[in-house]
Amino acid sequence: MTNTQSLPIMAHMVIGYPSLEESRKTAELYIENGMEILELQIPFSHPTADGSVLTSANKKAVETGTTLEKSLQFLADLRRDYPNQKIMVMTYLNKLFAFGLDNFCNRLKAVEIPYIIIPDLPFDSALASEIHQHDYAQICPVISANTSDARLDIALSTQPDYIYLMADYKITGSGFSIHPKIQKVVDTVKEKSPNTKLGLGFGISNKAQVSEVLKIADFAIIGSAFTKALDEGKLNETLEGFA
Repeated sequence: MTNTQSLPIMAHMVIGYPSLEESRKTAELYIENGMEILELQIPFSHPTADGSVLTSANKKAVETGTTLEKSLQFLADLRRDYPNQKIMVMTYLNKLFAFGLDNFCNRLKAVEIPYIIIPDLPFDSALASEIHQHDYAQICPVISANTSDARLDIALSTQPDYIYLMADYKITGSGFSIHPKIQKVVDTVKEKSPNTKLGLGFGISNKAQVSEVLKIADFAIIGSAFTKALDEGKLNETLEGFA
């Protein structure tokens, strides 16, 4: 059953896991269950920010032949069929180097997806500045409780539409916790860039945790929990539990 109410959740999935056809079904389940934003990961063989669940999904997708080109076609098809769905693309830096930065940004423009999450790219690097100068693509900065005030000022200097905030110092799929210093980071973002939407993720697995996140952030980010549910054949049931 389609959920017509948008839920303040960014739902992560790996394109091509367990196959391109099945990942299309996953994306559609996310949309049907009202996930506000889709975070679609282009698979990479060594996803350094990810825990065991998403690392395994990435490797499986790579092994079954999901290339960056096929991922872009997947994005194009999904955008064609769901023109109003909010989508972000998540990838790692090596994929962009291999494909070509300008080429990648132009292809995202063609499918009308401006937002990129690159966990291993420092948002204050020269390459990040190059992406920001592109006429379409925008990096969604990944920050944490130990991001210094100076670096946070740099992240906010572009007045980004979105910021990805790590709930604690960990990899994806770990137990849920919110670092005590997170509130200070949130307050700084809201003061200096009031129109920026804050997403908080890493370790969220149930509705009660989403409610806790929404006390300080604009949306919750969930990935490993949904991928586990997919592996267990319980994805739709799990998604309905967040309504």
